[in-house]
Amino acid sequence: MSFWDFVIKHEGDRCWEWIGSKDRQGYGRCVYYGRKEQAHRVAWMEIRGPIPEDVDLHHRCENPGCVNPEHLEPMDHVEHMFHHGTAGPIINARKAHCINGHEFTQENTYRVKRKNGRWRRRCRTCDREKQAAFNEVVDKARKNRKPNPSKEQLQDDLEKIKVWRRIGLKYGVSDNAVRKWAKNYGLLVTQQKRG
Repeated sequence: MSFWDFVIKHEGDRCWEWIGSKDRQGYGRCVYYGRKEQAHRVAWMEIRGPIPEDVDLHHRCENPGCVNPEHLEPMDHVEHMFHHGTAGPIINARKAHCINGHEFTQENTYRVKRKNGRWRRRCRTCDREKQAAFNEVVDKARKNRKPNPSKEQLQDDLEKIKVWRRIGLKYGVSDNAVRKWAKNYGLLVTQQKRG
């Protein structure tokens, strides 16, 4: 069977429906010269010729199952994503407010570079609120901090509790502070668990 056996050509300017297999988005799929291809791209190549590598074919009819070359418009990939508005960065760029409802204004927004090299917007109001909440927790921990334990108390805690973090919570300090105490007291610290 040829490619065109899987196409229903309607009269006039209507869509040409692909009746072969389709992907989840409804685009026709076929094998063309041993390669899996989208059917609308094959139709374009059969009638109009090769498609440049950096070009997407946009369905002006918004019907992904259509293979009518008259309904296809060549676009570069970025333009195509903006037209559809389906790519993550494009969807996020259209957002006017952060997840907590603060408006993305020039004064309230700054950008940070992610590890993957992409930039993301950050809300200054959210960051201030997070920092204030963190400072409150730290202040509360400092107020509730108990005096450093004696060597005997720490040795007893190391035998009973055995977890650095839990001992630190008991005294209102970090697990690293507990390790330093144990090291300064000359207690055996290699057997302790983390966590």
